Amino acid sequence: MPQIFQSKGVALVTGVAQDIGRVIALRLADDGFDLALNDIPSKLDLIDVLSQEIKGKSRRTCTALADVSVEAEVQQMISVTVGVLGSLDITVANAGIVRAGSLLTTSSEDFETTIQVNARGTFLCYKYAAMQMILQGRGGRITGASSMAGTYTGRSQLLGIQCEQVRRERIDSICSNGARSPLHHRERVCSWTH
Repeated sequence: MPQIFQSKGVALVTGVAQDIGRVIALRLADDGFDLALNDIPSKLDLIDVLSQEIKGKSRRTCTALADVSVEAEVQQMISVTVGVLGSLDITVANAGIVRAGSLLTTSSEDFETTIQVNARGTFLCYKYAAMQMILQGRGGRITGASSMAGTYTGRSQLLGIQCEQVRRERIDSICSNGARSPLHHRERVCSWTH
């Protein structure tokens, strides 16, 4: 078993099973953070593989399965993270879906599901991560990550919601990021502060 080195803190990344979320989790592990890994239950096998890879980097992990569009599951995800890893210092709200279609071909159900995951899920992750960071009394970082598709679903506009209050609580890095995904062609640059 690899030796665990001093951690820079605990990061929670949603939508880690593949693509952008997986790369973000690996980068945070390389940067010295322990990781709470979130995705939906059907992606548990992919999360387990990622968890083993991160543990190989001498970092601790926990799995926090949740559908980010369900408020009680997001609350439980934060609770599991803190219960297993001890705190929450960084949250990357990355979980999102793309159900591409035109105005005439997109079903109301697909539209509603997209809004629930991409907009509501991001809001819930921001809200409960901020509440935990305020409770801890030392602030933290909250980042929204998405492909360019996220900017078209209104996800990036959520960043303005009540940010002034959380900034007063030393949660000082709320920003929108994007990264290249095999599923999309035009992406924004991914970055965060630590």
